[in-house]
Amino acid sequence: MSKSTLLLISVILTSLSNLVHSKDLLEIYNEAKENDPKLFSALAQRDSALEAITSSRSVFLPEFFLSSNYSRNSYSKHIRSNNIKLSQSLFKYSNFTALDIAKKIAIKKKYAYKAAQQALMIRTAEAYFSVLRAQENLKLIHSKKTIFNHQLKQARDQFKAGNASITEIQNVQAKYDIILADEIISKNNLANQYEMLSEITNQKNNNNIKVLDNKNFSANKIMTSIDELINQAKQNNLNLLMAQIDKDIARDKIALIKYENLPSAQLDFDYLLDGSEIPSPVGKQLDFNLTLHLKVPLFSGGYIASKTKQAEYDYIIASKNLELKNRKLVTHIRKLYNDITASIYSLNAYEQMIISTTSALEATKTGFNIGTHNIIDVLDSIHLLYDANKNLSNARYDYILNVLRMREITGSLNEKNILHINKKLTVKKQI
Repeated sequence: MSKSTLLLISVILTSLSNLVHSKDLLEIYNEAKENDPKLFSALAQRDSALEAITSSRSVFLPEFFLSSNYSRNSYSKHIRSNNIKLSQSLFKYSNFTALDIAKKIAIKKKYAYKAAQQALMIRTAEAYFSVLRAQENLKLIHSKKTIFNHQLKQARDQFKAGNASITEIQNVQAKYDIILADEIISKNNLANQYEMLSEITNQKNNNNIKVLDNKNFSANKIMTSIDELINQAKQNNLNLLMAQIDKDIARDKIALIKYENLPSAQLDFDYLLDGSEIPSPVGKQLDFNLTLHLKVPLFSGGYIASKTKQAEYDYIIASKNLELKNRKLVTHIRKLYNDITASIYSLNAYEQMIISTTSALEATKTGFNIGTHNIIDVLDSIHLLYDANKNLSNARYDYILNVLRMREITGSLNEKNILHINKKLTVKKQI
């Protein structure tokens, strides 16, 4: 096969590889939205709660009943009667409270659905960048493995020439063996991260995803103060809003039980058409009954008092749960604020560390060539350089995820934030 033919095949294969579709964060998130059971469960709970409002309203509307009876006895061949009944609740104060509770539950479920959407964004981003972490780590291990393998061969050649000791070869071999073990662990971790991403999207073709464009990446300091962030969170944090509604519902349930002990009134209207074939001087009988029912509870065996105490304890539980969520909210915001700030400083530190370790590696190589450093010193310098690159990548991912978590806790996370991150991704370069 001629060189020109081989070159043509190489160009075609390269072009085809570039045509392989790389999924980005937004595409992965859209797949997750279509397949996430937690999100659909939250949606169904929201819709169910909205229907419960309709059910609670129905008690204020009249009820109609139609009945028809047909029988025979020893006095008449046929007895037939038709009855129409209308019932209307005139006054039952607990019905109003029950409707209020149903409305609050529906609002809570709306918040829960929105919280599930935000949680899905976080879970998707965490899974996506966990894959990128694992890919980056495996890539660095492969590069380090290649270099260490070269150094091992070089050490063996020097040993044969009498310029290196057996101890140096054994030390290099030990470091190389460690890299081989790290490679196995890293491959397994990457496979697990792919599975975690597939669990969210219910798709198996998530191996080829876009990577972070380091040239397009920048970390910005948080301009909002911690106190302002806490105030935003107390107004907009969905979990806190749901806890507040739980407290309000618990208070309403105390009133609901007490209102059950109040008088209630109901009006019943009956229209009866007697179709009996028993001879009657007046023919068929039409009956109209209008009944007003007044119910005044007097004694329920201590049931109301006991249920009221139980509801009061439930109110205390809901109140303390709200207080606990408030405290955790403040702690979480302060922690995220510190983590984001630390990520920004660590980014600068790791970038400087890469410059320093690169210079140190070059100096160590020069020393090795003139005999002032041994091969172990060179390998240690290489290890430091690769660690600096790994830590820099992790710091970038930590910054991105912590910013998303801060938006979630302050209640401002939305799909625009996913789109913003998506613009910072690029197709992975083929080596």
